[in-house]
Amino acid sequence: MAILEQSEVQAFGITDYFSFDGYLNTVKWYRQSYPDSTKLVIPNLELRLTETVSIDGKNVNTHVLVDPAVATPEALGKFLNDLETHISFGGRRLRCSELTSVNYAAATVSIHDVKDSLKGCFAPEQYIIVTAAGNDGLRGTAKNSQRSKSISDELDRISSAFFGKSNSTAFFLSDSRYEDGSKSEPKPLYDASDAHSFEDLGRLTGDEPSYQSTWIKANLTFRGLRQTIFEPEHRVFVGDRPTVLVRIEREATQFIDRLEINALAPYAGHNGTWFRNVEIPFNPELTAIIGNKGSGKSAVADIVPCWEILAKRNISRF
Repeated sequence: MAILEQSEVQAFGITDYFSFDGYLNTVKWYRQSYPDSTKLVIPNLELRLTETVSIDGKNVNTHVLVDPAVATPEALGKFLNDLETHISFGGRRLRCSELTSVNYAAATVSIHDVKDSLKGCFAPEQYIIVTAAGNDGLRGTAKNSQRSKSISDELDRISSAFFGKSNSTAFFLSDSRYEDGSKSEPKPLYDASDAHSFEDLGRLTGDEPSYQSTWIKANLTFRGLRQTIFEPEHRVFVGDRPTVLVRIEREATQFIDRLEINALAPYAGHNGTWFRNVEIPFNPELTAIIGNKGSGKSAVADIVPCWEILAKRNISRF
């Protein structure tokens, strides 16, 4: 728990095959140990799909990320109970909730069953389907197999995003991925630590070449993560450091971090008061000021260039 809290990483997906037990236990102890922590801990269910696309017949893995706000034991349990595997027992298919350590390694599910079960348990904005690309799936498609290409495209269509390496980013941002010539929607690609042991947590530094950092430009919420689905090119960066952060480090004086506004002490408010002890954080790329008529939007727009002029004259108040 201490390693997670002390890490520079701000969002974690706690992953289990066909189970949410790891997430439920981790988040329980994590919140008890660090009740004031602002880090985002997301349940991540890893599923082995029945669908195969590679020459060696290796199954594709997909992940279901659920909004922590709705990830109660009851809701997660219902999803596992609704989702059936391919394994039959007593004339019926075993559900994920019925799997034991004996059949975890053999169980598979259909991507269509995953989608249908999710629809019956959660609203569309409460989950994300992320399929593994690269060594575990889509990029290993058998190039001359029409069947594999068709399945690969179907998995692509159902998935909201992909796990993979930065060299696959451009592929998933393209609009011409499908064999039938239909237009494909740009989708985000994330890299991840894929930590399976305490020793693997060293990957969280982002210093290991095979496990790059993923930077998300959004609020630290599940909704913020979902925003990458709609703006994948501008919201996700996989690598050492996004260009804008490098620029801020090199040219710090060219960026405004925040604007603090307050009336000078002698002013008694006889001409009205718009701002009193106001602090407005600025985004290094784009800041939108939204408000009702007369709320001070134009005043903020006027203050910023005035402050820049006066700052050059070493005047900090006006």
